[in-house]
Amino acid sequence: MYRILSLFVVVSAPVLAAEADVFRFVQKNCVACHNTTNKSGDIDLASMKEAKVFDESREIWEKVVEKVRLKQMPP
Repeated sequence: MYRILSLFVVVSAPVLAAEADVFRFVQKNCVACHNTTNKSGDIDLASMKEAKVFDESREIWEKVVEKVRLKQMPP
């Protein structure tokens, strides 16, 4: 699952087949703390529900991938 999330940051255009997996991972593992109310780490991932957010929020996703890759997230 981590590999799929990493793929989205590396590839300039997300693969549609994997988008659902990434959003499902984020919903399951991230949005409880990273939402519009809590914004843990000053990041709201709950509002990012479309593929275009990967390009529009590349810096945020690079941070997310780094935290997941280093096993700092999810807690």
